[in-house]
Amino acid sequence: LEVAGRGTVRRLRVCLDGQDQNVEELVPENGAFEGALSLEGLVPGRHFLLSETGGKNDPWQQATEFLYLPADCKVKATRVELSAGLKAGPVVTGDGCLVATTDGQIARIHAEGRLSPLLKTGVEVLHAPAVADGVMYFGSGELGVFAAGLDGKVLWTRTLGAAVYGTPAVTPDAVYVGDLEGFVHALDRKTGRPRWSKRHAAFSIEMPLVAGDGVLYFGAWDGFVYAVAMTDGALRWKQRGPAGQAGEASLRSRYYAPADCPPVIVGGRLFVCDRSYRLGSYSLEGTYLGLIADGVSAVGLSEDRQGVLARGLVKGLTRYDGQGRRTWTADVPLGRFPCPPTEAGGRVYACSNLGLLSVLDGRDGKVLTQYQAWPRLHVMAPVGADPHGRVYVGGMDGEVWIADCGSRTAE
Repeated sequence: LEVAGRGTVRRLRVCLDGQDQNVEELVPENGAFEGALSLEGLVPGRHFLLSETGGKNDPWQQATEFLYLPADCKVKATRVELSAGLKAGPVVTGDGCLVATTDGQIARIHAEGRLSPLLKTGVEVLHAPAVADGVMYFGSGELGVFAAGLDGKVLWTRTLGAAVYGTPAVTPDAVYVGDLEGFVHALDRKTGRPRWSKRHAAFSIEMPLVAGDGVLYFGAWDGFVYAVAMTDGALRWKQRGPAGQAGEASLRSRYYAPADCPPVIVGGRLFVCDRSYRLGSYSLEGTYLGLIADGVSAVGLSEDRQGVLARGLVKGLTRYDGQGRRTWTADVPLGRFPCPPTEAGGRVYACSNLGLLSVLDGRDGKVLTQYQAWPRLHVMAPVGADPHGRVYVGGMDGEVWIADCGSRTAE
């Protein structure tokens, strides 16, 4: 075996999925290298094989992707290629989903995998559109807020003087967003005209705003959690995030701010996680109620709105009730990205940092199936899922993966 510019190869080793325990030194025989790697315990889906020649000080590497589908694989998958990567989670609408890309494209993906581009702003969209009454509302960087029909026709736009990233909160008459200068804005839902703008945060608001009983809740990169009135933007309360509540120094609590995963409201409490990976809860009147868990990177709302789904760094996925009591924990790998788990049709879906999708029973956390959607490439978007077990996962490589995982009623 010869490699151009490197001469004859006398040593070849292969590695499966970058794991040290999955390495095989191949044996040269009759001008070729032969060997075998065991696939026992390998999760169905997309993996990569890394080959390396040369010595430790002069390695030459090549990676090859391959698809592994054992006979008992329950998942049927289709891939769709987009113009750029996704940090925004797919939004399920009817028989398909809406996706938003880091280059500003909004598109519809039909359940069978057909792609229908709708509009392109030319500026990144980092959080999913909010959809209400056949209209989608979203922020697109420094271009501000867009309202568009599901056919892609733009109804109005509003620039706000700073970039807008978070999913808007939408009520029957208004749209609410935060911006990267720390302002919160209320816009008329029909026209986009400003109603009020108030600045309470000292640094950026990049997360979606969470609405509840006339109040907007959010965290900012100054280290604080805020509650402001939807009527006029008046400050209801302001509290340090969980890191600040733990006595961290001011600068450190800002660095570990509760700023890139939206809180959830369950059982009359606000559940907040921050970049110190602490999960804490607050009363809706602003009292800090204490730490619930360490090692939590994101929280999502359960399908029945009675539970908190927590993405763990190493402890897997945990469901808490409205009082912060643990209901169940599943030992599945997830990681540090602030991607909330998703529940639909009684199933919980979460994708790890490196593309491993886990599907769990929402009642007890039992792992139903797993599938390697990406060959250990970054996935930074939440999973979109419908009640029938169809799943949409977007990766940073510009692909959306559609899978039929079956429904709970079919089990």
